[in-house]
Amino acid sequence: MLHAIVFLYMVLMLALLSLQESYSLPVLMYAMPALPLKSRQLDELNVCWNNVIRKLLNCNTWESVKSVLFHIDRLNVTHLIMMRKINFYRNMYASKSCTLYNVLCRFCRVVVIMCQSVFKQVSRC
Repeated sequence: MLHAIVFLYMVLMLALLSLQESYSLPVLMYAMPALPLKSRQLDELNVCWNNVIRKLLNCNTWESVKSVLFHIDRLNVTHLIMMRKINFYRNMYASKSCTLYNVLCRFCRVVVIMCQSVFKQVSRC
């Protein structure tokens, strides 16, 4: 009997998490690929989403959410943002719009030039 109650509780928690992922997470993630976020801002978004998971699962703030996410096959917000950025750039590359493709090419050129200048400075040290 106890196993059935625990199972039903976990099913309920996963259903609530699924609802949060369907309604709250898209609001949190809206336009993330286009924003140049700093690592601190990414960490703050990750903390925000971890607090949602903690609240659903009745965890304390000092308990890590990493293992919970691993066992329920979910990613943290930082990885979700990376995936969205990859999909954003892939869709721009595959777009039939010449304007979007040209914007992506110019962006890539700027990134390559920035990386070259950084690596030149590093090699001089």
